[in-house]
Amino acid sequence: MEDLKNVWNVELDILKKFDSFCKKHGLSYFADSGTLLGAVRHKGFIPWDDDLDFVMFRKDYDKFIKLAKKEFKYPYFIQTGYNDAGYVGGLCHIRNSETSAMLKRNWPHTKYNQGIFIDVFPLDGVIENRVFKKTQDFLKKFLFSILWNKYYPKTWKMDFWKRVFLIPLTFFPQKMLFSLYETVCKIGNILPHSKVCEISYFGTNAERKISDYEKTVFLEFEDTKVPVPERFHEILFSMYGSDYMTPKKVSSDHGETFFDVGNSYKKYLSGELALPETFIKQ
Repeated sequence: MEDLKNVWNVELDILKKFDSFCKKHGLSYFADSGTLLGAVRHKGFIPWDDDLDFVMFRKDYDKFIKLAKKEFKYPYFIQTGYNDAGYVGGLCHIRNSETSAMLKRNWPHTKYNQGIFIDVFPLDGVIENRVFKKTQDFLKKFLFSILWNKYYPKTWKMDFWKRVFLIPLTFFPQKMLFSLYETVCKIGNILPHSKVCEISYFGTNAERKISDYEKTVFLEFEDTKVPVPERFHEILFSMYGSDYMTPKKVSSDHGETFFDVGNSYKKYLSGELALPETFIKQ
């Protein structure tokens, strides 16, 4: 538990940096998923949780990405699909490059920055027209498949002929492919919509009403406070059901992760330090 608290301290430091930046530039963000649940139920981290999740409406998110790359200095790193080869997630990680958060499922294939991080997801409009929605979902999956096949062909299960078809497309630059992917995700913002969702590779994810975010309140979270939608009950109900106040231990969405708050991930990638055999084989 003490080791997990050390990880939390690194994440809280990143959160405070993020919060200060957003206040400076007038950007809105909200605690989400396990972080929202933790704020409501525990006034802090869920005891077995190992990360922080936040969301921003796409307009604020894009502004954050544009400005943050200039203002966040080492050891902080703003990680997106545009600036770190092999990282193809549709969200932003704000990382501390002097630490390590190594995902078992990606080891040893992943070479991008793997410092301890917090998640910042963009919220995009959910397309209401079924035909347009299905077309968008298809394009999301298609473009993500190209990106994943470009870097992780051995870990991405795919039909042989689909893989053969995608191989020539993997030669396109990551920035271009990721730009196309984000463009597809943003389509819902220019069409009529009453709901938003986090970015998802294959469709919509955790849809929520825009009206739920009309007002913001602040809840205690460890030694600080986090902004949450005033109608957080509706959001948590849709995510976790009516009994969301009843603790239920579940595994992390990220999977098994090795944390080291005192050493950079670079030492593990270079071989200067070795991951524990118990972690690799478990």
